[in-house]
This record gives sequence, C-alpha cells and structure tokens, in this order.
Amino acid sequence: MSTGKRLAKRSILGTRVACCLEDGKYYAGVICAVKTIDEGGPTVYSVRVEGERRSREVRESDLVGSGFTAVGSVKLRAGQRVYITHNNREVSGTVLYHRPNIDEVLISVVSPEVSSLLKTYSIYR
Repeated sequence: MSTGKRLAKRSILGTRVACCLEDGKYYAGVICAVKTIDEGGPTVYSVRVEGERRSREVRESDLVGSGFTAVGSVKLRAGQRVYITHNNREVSGTVLYHRPNIDEVLISVVSPEVSSLLKTYSIYR
C-alpha cells in the first residue's frame, strides 16, 4: 500500500508556470488543479502563486510555460520582476521597458559587486 501522493507521469499538476494577474504582470506559480466549465469549453487552471496562500483561477491563455504560451510572445510591463543570468549567476531584475518590435528589454539589475547596474538585454535572440 502506498503512503505518499504520487502524480501520474503525464500529469499537468505540479507544473511550474508564470501567470498573468489583474495588474498585467506575470508571477511564478504551480498548477494545482484543472477545471473545465463545459465540455468543449475553456479550460481554467488553479494556480498557487508563490508568496500567496490561496490559489488563483487562470485561463490557459494567461499562462506562460512549457505547453502553454511561449515567453517570447508576451509583452513585459514596467516594474515586472524577472530573473536572468548575469556574470554566470542568476540574479533578479526589474523591467524598465520592453520593446517587442526590436526584441529589446531594459532591465535594472542590482549586483552584489556594484550597488546598481543598468543593462540592456535582448531576450529572444
């Protein structure tokens, strides 16, 4: 008899995604349930956002991640927190602006070596 919970191999539950919330910014979260309103209707996912206790119901079109919308097709908002690799380390930064027409994102990165660093990153190419 099994004592632990084990998800099926192809289960979408537990998948890490980013979801767009009311303010238009994307937040990291984990899918905890899948709901279908009507047969053939839109699928709604319950996502537990990091730092929040309750889960949020999100449409499939508002999810970014493996099997959902690609990160290259979303427009980031000013103030959006992002994680990038800088000097071979993963650091957090804040989006100052995003120009999707030229694939450019200006990110403010706070580095341990320097008090503040302002850098332009091309995120798609």
